[in-house]
Amino acid sequence: MIQPPYLGDHLCRWLHLAVGTVPLLLWARDPSASGVAGLVLALLLLGRIALYDLRLRVFIRMLRGRERLKRVLVLLLSGGALALWPADWLAGAGAGEGAAGAVSWASVGWASALLLVTALGCLQEWRTWPDVRGVPSCGLQPFWAQRRLLGCGWGPALLAATHPGVRGLLLPAIAVTAAELAFSGYAARTGDWQLRVVDALRLPLQPSFRVPWVQGSAVGSWAYDSVVRPTSSARSGSLGADAAS
Repeated sequence: MIQPPYLGDHLCRWLHLAVGTVPLLLWARDPSASGVAGLVLALLLLGRIALYDLRLRVFIRMLRGRERLKRVLVLLLSGGALALWPADWLAGAGAGEGAAGAVSWASVGWASALLLVTALGCLQEWRTWPDVRGVPSCGLQPFWAQRRLLGCGWGPALLAATHPGVRGLLLPAIAVTAAELAFSGYAARTGDWQLRVVDALRLPLQPSFRVPWVQGSAVGSWAYDSVVRPTSSARSGSLGADAAS
């Protein structure tokens, strides 16, 4: 039976997108604390959440909702834990900043180091994509591991968003978030084959997928998302073009 999205599917998506607005709300509470740089970081984080939400469409709907809820919990718990980090321990990150908000050399150094780790870690991940058919490089593996330890850029970004008074954290966070956003956009532009493979491998391993009615539900949701929705969208587009002509 063909199944359109239920209310729970929409709620999972809205909740996932709502998490992306939290840094923007933190900035709006005290805009003077981080200034324009804080706004730029908040918008980059919102864009990253929105882009990944679109990329999750390659997942079957049952896994899509679980992945969104998992990311919501991880981001909220990680952000809450980093918000408890003592600001006094981070004071050194802003050392050297003038009254006009000039960027310190320490901040530039951290930004450069994070960009290097992110670039080489993304290169290692790109080499393992199914459509690239590459093999991982032993020399790049440490950078891939460090990128993972940083939460693929989320660690520095959440640390800066939850401590807006430490302006030395903003430049490294903006740099690594922009780099991760660009890599995510490239992955989406080239077909997201890595996520497709993860979806294909993860679905049969779900214990609930062994139940026949769950298999029927998965097939029904796939039929609507892959056949009915694109067909109706194409038909609506052609009708609109005919009406305009």
